Amino acid sequence: AGSLLGHRELLENLLKDKEELKNKSERLKQQEQELRTALAKEQDELEKEKTAKKDLEAKGASQTLETTMLNDRVTELTERTELLLREHENEKRRVKQHHDGELTAIVQESEDMMKTLQDKEDKLHLQMQEEKD
Repeated sequence: AGSLLGHRELLENLLKDKEELKNKSERLKQQEQELRTALAKEQDELEKEKTAKKDLEAKGASQTLETTMLNDRVTELTERTELLLREHENEKRRVKQHHDGELTAIVQESEDMMKTLQDKEDKLHLQMQEEKD
């Protein structure tokens, strides 16, 4: 009976772990949304810079230095946007692998405990049956 109580505690702890993973997942979704918002902001800024560049060119401005600076800025923003996207994808992959591993371990441990509990229960029934006979 004492070991059954211990197994029950382990199962309860596994349920708590599962809830913590769920919470982590929610936080990651929130972080992903924040990254998407930041990315959208960067892309918006990039579009504004591109528009400003086009406006300068349309006016036929002979301001090559300013155009060069805007080109550099567009390039910089494009690279930052691409970097943000790569980092986001890498983080999503890493977190998914981590969560998948933890969930697999929890499921396996739960299955092992259920088998152990079933074996103990069967053994207990057998003993009770033998004592009865």
